Amino acid sequence: MKKIYQDGSNDWNISAFEVAKKLEPRVKQYFDKIMESTASNYLIEISECESPIEQLLGLALQHKLIIFEVKSDYGVYTIYPQYEIDCFGKKYRVDFYINVTYEGQERNIVIECDGHDFHEKTKEQAARDKQKDRYLARAGYKVIRFTGSEIWADPDECAREVLSVVFSQSY
Repeated sequence: MKKIYQDGSNDWNISAFEVAKKLEPRVKQYFDKIMESTASNYLIEISECESPIEQLLGLALQHKLIIFEVKSDYGVYTIYPQYEIDCFGKKYRVDFYINVTYEGQERNIVIECDGHDFHEKTKEQAARDKQKDRYLARAGYKVIRFTGSEIWADPDECAREVLSVVFSQSY
């Protein structure tokens, strides 16, 4: 069932544009300030991402976390792009590390974005990725891997999947 907005359209962007045109100048000015600040924050958050798929997922995660934060009280969470983890004497750099602290418990989640150009291009790289996953899992990290195609097709769905793990009672 399609949602019909006040202006009769079924497209949120068209409806929002129509609402924006009707705003009083001071309200519009303040709205623009909020949008500019939000866009700047998003760009800063993805500045360390190394690929377009990481940037897409980073934007989707930030957006979904902001929405989720308003609706819940699930403790403190921090997302670190391109984070280095020391694990059993090996150093691994992960695409995203999410640390969640809730009710005195800490949870560590790693997200990897596997672009076609690098991951699983060779058997050796696939083996290194699998070994990395095993080491991280043994050290207590939950590892979530997405293909570049998954992220490119629906970054919001990938972010929802991550958040279901971030905010689940157990993993």
